[in-house]
Amino acid sequence: MNIPTVDDLVARAEALVPYLKEEAAATESRRNLSTETMAKLHEAGFFRFFRPRAYGGYEMDWGTQYAYSKVLAHGCPSTAWIASVVGQHSCHVARFAKEAQDEVWPDDSDLLIATGSVPRANVKTERVEGGVKI
Repeated sequence: MNIPTVDDLVARAEALVPYLKEEAAATESRRNLSTETMAKLHEAGFFRFFRPRAYGGYEMDWGTQYAYSKVLAHGCPSTAWIASVVGQHSCHVARFAKEAQDEVWPDDSDLLIATGSVPRANVKTERVEGGVKI
């Protein structure tokens, strides 16, 4: 796998800024990123910066997401937030035992990790085919 540098990721972010500027108002109106924008973020590798190399990631340091996200913010702050925050969640799984990482990353998919740290009394979880329903 060809591991990009931080400068490579920043250059990819710079290339996306014109597109993000065009999409920013629609993103804010929808209150979510479009499928096309998410595909562009995946294609650029912005969600792999913390994922271990053994699982198709870049295994980069803290601050990487800040370097490219501050550039993305010139196009769309909401997109920059998602690229940075959602991308960093893989660091939690990267701290799990190898067996857990094998289960989360069985292939080179573009799986996104969602985490939370505030327990809620009214949240229920159940195992369903293919994962967990929250």
